[in-house]
Amino acid sequence: MLACGGSGETTNQANTSTYLKSLPTWEEYSPPSPPVPPTRIDNPVQTDELIDNVPVIDPIDNSILGYRSEMYQCTSTEFTMTDTPEKIVMFSPDRELLWPGSLIQGKSHRDGIGSLLPLTIRERSPINISIPSLATVDNYRLVETPNQANVSQAIGSMVYNATTSNLVTPSTIQFFMEDYSSEQSFPLQAKISGKYMGFRASASSSVS
Repeated sequence: MLACGGSGETTNQANTSTYLKSLPTWEEYSPPSPPVPPTRIDNPVQTDELIDNVPVIDPIDNSILGYRSEMYQCTSTEFTMTDTPEKIVMFSPDRELLWPGSLIQGKSHRDGIGSLLPLTIRERSPINISIPSLATVDNYRLVETPNQANVSQAIGSMVYNATTSNLVTPSTIQFFMEDYSSEQSFPLQAKISGKYMGFRASASSSVS
């Protein structure tokens, strides 16, 4: 097997800095849409649907006496709502791409189609990785060569030192509750984006 290669002229550092500074801000590149609260856009529509094999329940012991067909009347109302997500929810994300200090392509983040794409920049300046919740002087590491392996090792080292020194850290739990009526309204009301990695959520209920 034969291979050949060569190196071209080195890109001037000043030109690279000028180019990076000329890039638009994230708000300019992907401006947020103005929020629109749930607004009905059409009149309610009623439809009838015949459901077979509906169990007949004994009111005394809740046993099933038999099955019958029932006519259900459903009312559907179409709403529209718009909001800009504050968080991203991902299932089985690309762990090798998402680490503190990683660089990803803005288009893959903006469009939210499929997996995030990395920026293949191998030569980078050193970065500091910190865990502010560790109330100790040993809560940061200087990573000379930023990549997933080195950053993970730095984080593991800080957590290990905190654990072995019996460091006690404060903990808080915060939560909020929201009602939603569809898979689309849930991420909007929760201010999260579920466009990544085939996000899907569902709920079901039964009546008797």
